[in-house]
Amino acid sequence: MKTINRAVIVLKPKAPFVDWVNRTEDGDLTFTLDEVRRDCTAYLIPEVAGDRDLEQFLRRNYSFLFECELASCLQDETRWPKKRDFNAFLAWFEVEFHSLIIDLVGDELPLEETE
Repeated sequence: MKTINRAVIVLKPKAPFVDWVNRTEDGDLTFTLDEVRRDCTAYLIPEVAGDRDLEQFLRRNYSFLFECELASCLQDETRWPKKRDFNAFLAWFEVEFHSLIIDLVGDELPLEETE
């Protein structure tokens, strides 16, 4: 068993995100908040010393994280919400933080490039 020298944040969508997804969805599907919060994206981040460091990390990186979440649902950036400041990010996502990551597999971590 090994620990990974990183922390993790999980972005859990809130109602404004689900409302946006449902407004932009081209098909007949509508999603509930419970459905989109079942399997959320986890992001490995540098180790942070506490709440203050976590907030600084989020303030520096919220735009990238926001865009990753939007792109996971809709690639057409022209249909993304115009207001994507830090307060909007916090209104759209709950940030769950975990400081300890344990690798139970033991193999080298496989890495894969994404766009």
